[in-house]
Amino acid sequence: MASIFGVTIISTNRLVELEKYEVKFNKIVQCRDWFSGWQDLDIIWSYIFDDVNFGGIERAREDYAKTRGTSVYGRRT
Repeated sequence: MASIFGVTIISTNRLVELEKYEVKFNKIVQCRDWFSGWQDLDIIWSYIFDDVNFGGIERAREDYAKTRGTSVYGRRT
């Protein structure tokens, strides 16, 4: 998209979509804050907020399983 003087014109549908994503992101932030004491969830929060790799969730799933001592399917190893 081209912008002029820092302003970009987007469609109304795209704006509505972005507003929905903003609500979802705010819910994620609230969940992270609410469950901040649950240390086994730190790997998930790190994946969401710190990881800028555009790959899939497979790495986070493996790291989470290793942290909890389970398989990637939640079974105790």
